[in-house]
Amino acid sequence: MKQVKIKSYFISLIISILGILIATALITFLIVVQNYKEISKLPNYKETKVLVNEALSYVEVNFGQLKDLKSISELEDILEKNKFKLQVLNLDGQTIYNSNHINVNNEEVNIKYINIDTDKTYNYIFPVVVNGRTVGNSIFSISKQQLNRNEIWTYFIPIIIGIMVTVVVFLKMYVFIKEYILSPIEELKYFTDNISKGKYKNKLKYEINSEITGLCSGFELMQEELVYSLERQTKLEKERKELIACISHDLKTPLASIKAYVGAIKDGFAKDQITLQSYVKVIDDKADNILSLINDFFEHSKAELGELRINKSQNYSKKFILKIVEAYTIEFNKKGMELIIDTEVPEVLIDIDSLRMEQVIFNLFQNAMKYTSFGGSVHFGVISEKSFLRVYVKDTGIGISNMDLSYIFDKFFRGEKEQDIEFQEGAGLGLYICKYIVEAHGGEIYVESEINQGTTIYFTIPKI
Repeated sequence: MKQVKIKSYFISLIISILGILIATALITFLIVVQNYKEISKLPNYKETKVLVNEALSYVEVNFGQLKDLKSISELEDILEKNKFKLQVLNLDGQTIYNSNHINVNNEEVNIKYINIDTDKTYNYIFPVVVNGRTVGNSIFSISKQQLNRNEIWTYFIPIIIGIMVTVVVFLKMYVFIKEYILSPIEELKYFTDNISKGKYKNKLKYEINSEITGLCSGFELMQEELVYSLERQTKLEKERKELIACISHDLKTPLASIKAYVGAIKDGFAKDQITLQSYVKVIDDKADNILSLINDFFEHSKAELGELRINKSQNYSKKFILKIVEAYTIEFNKKGMELIIDTEVPEVLIDIDSLRMEQVIFNLFQNAMKYTSFGGSVHFGVISEKSFLRVYVKDTGIGISNMDLSYIFDKFFRGEKEQDIEFQEGAGLGLYICKYIVEAHGGEIYVESEINQGTTIYFTIPKI
């Protein structure tokens, strides 16, 4: 639909109405002036004879019986019907019939009309002809109103037309106001009433065709923002509860282990140095787990608050990546696993936050170690493509079910494998944080996995 500009439409309607009124006034004025000129002239003799023809014919047919009561009655009926007055004279100037006491001298009979009262009536004189011979004269007294039958009517024609056109314009204006202003406002009121009652899902119905659209779209945007805000508030509240539950659950197990081993040491169960060292190692490992959990929670909180800063700097990919891999090779060896580098690391310039990118690789290595059995291997590779580096970490662990694949980057997510007590460490935040960091660098992260066939996680780093 063509867009309607309400302001322009109203201006054009107002101009139209003013134009109609002015045109009506001018036309009325011109007609009055024209009629005034016509009225100022003496009435047309021939047209007047046509007007009195019925009465004149009756007089000519019944000229000899005009003193008869029946003939007089019939003649007066004709005169009454036409609103005329009549005086009939014979050729000697004697009055044969007079309905209005008209007094006309013989000297006046030879003219066609006699102006008795300029403002009200005219007297017209017509010969009475019987069998081709003039036998007398008839003098008709006719009012100006009768001679100008259309005078009053013609005054009102332009006014009536003007009123009709103005009514049509106002009706059109009413339809326009109802369609483009009143109806949208009523819809808007219904919409806001629903919002005040907590019904946030209703849609505002309006056509994109006028300035009122801006108001409606503004309210619709307000509704969307309100719904988004409420949904986010609900989501944050749910995540807060999940976070508290995760902290409680995930800290309880390592703390219980630390307390148990500390108690065992206090009670003298570590009777030799080797046993004592093993107890201390367990305590140290559990403390590391607690520290890792706290770091994950801290990083998650900063990501949610938008405070997980990415401070990029230019780095050469080969030196940066090999330094990380070499540092974690020892960690893999300690856990009885092998870290295999599948490809030679390309040497390109990348713009990254080295600390955050190291955190991504570290989290992926930790996951790989977590789900790879003792004696297994983890593969690492970097592939150079047109505009980015594709990095992958592949383990030979238990794999991920198809049901869980699309959720592993969600916060606090733990798949079916997490039900096994062996894999219960961690808050389910590591991959969520990895996704946040990778996407903040303009890259993407995704996973490929099959049950009992291992898991491969890929992420990309844009080149400069």
